[in-house]
Amino acid sequence: MILTPIFIWTGCTKDKPAPGRYRATFIYEMPTELAKYTDGIEISDPSENSISINGSILSKNGKKIEGEIISLPGVGSYIHIDGEWSKKFLQSEYKISGAFTQRYSQHGGEFQSSGHFEIISD
Repeated sequence: MILTPIFIWTGCTKDKPAPGRYRATFIYEMPTELAKYTDGIEISDPSENSISINGSILSKNGKKIEGEIISLPGVGSYIHIDGEWSKKFLQSEYKISGAFTQRYSQHGGEFQSSGHFEIISD
């Protein structure tokens, strides 16, 4: 008698990152190279079309996530991200990575920084 293994597929085809606490690294490339880290990221209300990061609603289309995060502790304010989420097979860690731009005012002028980021579930 030949036994065929039966695999139960549960949770491996999720179409959104899980809600919860995340940590992040933002690597600034313009105007100067600088890294900022934070563990103060809360992802909530993931749906087919949107996701909330620290209370800011970003658009989600499949694996693509885009929008502006109003505030991230330790990183700053008004951070526009353009990235994708991923999850490795049989692992519980979710990751969102991509590019970002950040607008800010300083000494009466408007400035913008940019770089790449990685947000990882705890």
